[in-house]
Amino acid sequence: MNRGTKAGILHRRVHAPAIVEPLEPRILLSGDLTVVTMIEADNRGLIELFVSQDLNPATITNQAIRILLPGDDGLLGTPDDALATFVVTYTAATRKITISANIDPGQRYGVRIDGSLIRDTNGRQLDAEFNGQGVNTGNGVEGGILEFFPRVGEQTVVRFRTVLGDIFVEMFTQETPITVTNFFNYMNRADYDQTIIHRNASLQDGTPFVIQGGGFQSDIRFTPVPTDPPILNEPGISNLRGTIAMAKLGGNPNSATSQWFFNLGNNSANLDTQNGGFTVFGRVLDSQSLAIMDALAELETVNASSINSAFNELPVLDIDVVNDRDPFAVFASDTARIFRVAQQLEISAEPFSQIETQNAIIFTSPDGQATVTIFSLTGVPLGDPSDFVRVNFGSGSN
Repeated sequence: MNRGTKAGILHRRVHAPAIVEPLEPRILLSGDLTVVTMIEADNRGLIELFVSQDLNPATITNQAIRILLPGDDGLLGTPDDALATFVVTYTAATRKITISANIDPGQRYGVRIDGSLIRDTNGRQLDAEFNGQGVNTGNGVEGGILEFFPRVGEQTVVRFRTVLGDIFVEMFTQETPITVTNFFNYMNRADYDQTIIHRNASLQDGTPFVIQGGGFQSDIRFTPVPTDPPILNEPGISNLRGTIAMAKLGGNPNSATSQWFFNLGNNSANLDTQNGGFTVFGRVLDSQSLAIMDALAELETVNASSINSAFNELPVLDIDVVNDRDPFAVFASDTARIFRVAQQLEISAEPFSQIETQNAIIFTSPDGQATVTIFSLTGVPLGDPSDFVRVNFGSGSN
């Protein structure tokens, strides 16, 4: 007889039926999802997004990203938005998505990114909802739509993207309108893209003076930047450290064209009165930008006047490499290159400079091929549209 039995009677364990209680639906939140930590955009369609974790490059495609332009109604964020052409790349070392769109300077545009199509290296979707400029994206749940609209801010800010880093400059649009307009003409034609800083000048006692650019391209021949007619001088703002001013010909106050310089120190005693005064039209915006300006000024110079008479104080990245070259030569890769100069835009959840669409009424044809939009110019809800309008699409259809 086995232990555990009595009088030959076997005990049988009886299982009660399980009772399963329905669970409330819950969303699992994660504080470790990949988000966009910073967005930068300029007025010529260069958009850069920095993310918090490594992405799977294969998922960053033109299907996940859309660059939107106003359609026939002239508005952004409406059904007839047009698609701009663009190229998207991903730099793993800096976790940066770069979108290069074909945008005319000043053209309003929007960016729409489907977070569900972009994955990090762990296979999770990008947490994408826009929460405001300078704020991480996302709502704690994978996926979502990141939609934003670059717009001109209260400050007019231009970014100089150099070989050593970015310099952000605030433009004095009110004080020097002629000069700023002239600078923007060159900038918006991309005349300052792929150029060099061709002069790094010090005073006789060795004190840093100016670094100068805007005159020569970084091609094999250092081709001069094509120039517009000279502009009227607009002196009055002092040539202090960190300001940017226009270069000009000696003895001719109204001779500035494309070339400009950064003041490395307080040059007011010299430049505020010389040759009618040098027009200051902007200032370096922050300490990091000043540090890049100073780093460019620390580059040693070579006398390359045999290449161009303006290159007698040409800054180079590695002076030993240049001096050891036989015969003497300077290549574009040796120089302090400027890759891009463009106006930086603020990032907003709302399109800029257009009719308010919140209270608009949209009629769509049965085949979906045509729409009619009625806007409330006062912002007041329009109510029942049948009280005041009838829309016909084709023969007899409403």
